[in-house]
Amino acid sequence: MQKLKLLVIKSKDFLFVFTILSLICSVLFNPKPDLVFAVLGFVFVVAGSFFYFSARKLRKSNPKDFFLKGGVYEKVRYPEVTGVFLLCLGAVFIGENFASVLVGAFWTLVFLSIAELEHQTLKSTLGKEYESYFKRIKHRFIPGII
Repeated sequence: MQKLKLLVIKSKDFLFVFTILSLICSVLFNPKPDLVFAVLGFVFVVAGSFFYFSARKLRKSNPKDFFLKGGVYEKVRYPEVTGVFLLCLGAVFIGENFASVLVGAFWTLVFLSIAELEHQTLKSTLGKEYESYFKRIKHRFIPGII
């Protein structure tokens, strides 16, 4: 169980680092983005950072708990993935080019695949315990939407 938990955490850290690199590339390749897109991108980056770092802080303060309670974990099942996705979306808005959209679409597929793999693994490994968690926290990524 601990190996599974470590693998899940490391994969999200890996995605976070590559998303930050994508964000940096978006800024470098589009040094003067449209103000509306830049502000929107910045809002997504801030929201994504909040989700990601809030989740990481809670996970570090409760390293033995598999199902975390409180904070962003009361709203969504995958707040770290949500954070990385929002960061990636911010990079797309800041980049304002077709390459940013392609990279964003690719990372979105990666995020969804990781979340689905984690869901299936937890469901088969933890059974009823995961089912009750799944029923309690209804949204995977965005509170009230998905």
